[in-house]
Amino acid sequence: MVNFITKYKSKKEYDSKLQKFLGKGFLDEKEKKELTEFENSSSLSKTDIKPIHQKALSLLFNQIISDQRITEYEKKNLEKVCEYLELNTSDFSFDQKKFNKFYSLARIDEGLLPNVECNDLDVILKGNEQILWLCPAVLVKYKKVVDRFSYAGFRSSIRICRGLSYRAGSYKVATDLKEYLVSEDTGNFWITNQRLGFRGQRKNIIVSFSKVNMFDVSGAGLIVSKDGKDTPYILALDDYDVPLSVLSYILNKST
Repeated sequence: MVNFITKYKSKKEYDSKLQKFLGKGFLDEKEKKELTEFENSSSLSKTDIKPIHQKALSLLFNQIISDQRITEYEKKNLEKVCEYLELNTSDFSFDQKKFNKFYSLARIDEGLLPNVECNDLDVILKGNEQILWLCPAVLVKYKKVVDRFSYAGFRSSIRICRGLSYRAGSYKVATDLKEYLVSEDTGNFWITNQRLGFRGQRKNIIVSFSKVNMFDVSGAGLIVSKDGKDTPYILALDDYDVPLSVLSYILNKST
């Protein structure tokens, strides 16, 4: 019982030290030495401290992404802490999608656009043209549909014989016309430093930035209005933050 209580107190103290040190986002050499000495002097084993390390790294990761940005400095510090605590990203609450997104956004804030290597995209690039973004997309459009018919006014039905009746009185047919979003094609949405486009199974769209009248985002998706085209393109994406940041940077730089 005494050993159990002693180990419990040691784990609690080690946990408190580690969380306090990581409050600033990294471990310095002095803190690492203190943690190592405490671990050696206590009865804690690698099995005892692994859950403490996992918890600490989960808290650190959530702390880093709290502003929805991961800087290069934060990225390197996270890697160093993982190495010191002998854990991989699969050992704690690490979200790869969030990491990629917030790291990309931080890089764009610094004027460093992503550069995507893709050999499968069937698009012929121009000179000095680079693919900056590529993601799955659905090309959608609004379709008008007659939703229902309704009758109004007095009317009656007179039975003539079995299976046949005569409708008397006044009535009118009212149509309820509605617009629905329907899928046109599935494929990939891409952005380069000169153009944007959609490469689908049936449709291939390419728009130079000089031909773009407007960008917007609605509940339907990313709306791209092209010069000379009556209806805009609408692209439904899984996430809009990074591609919109890329587009915003390019367009603001060109004006």
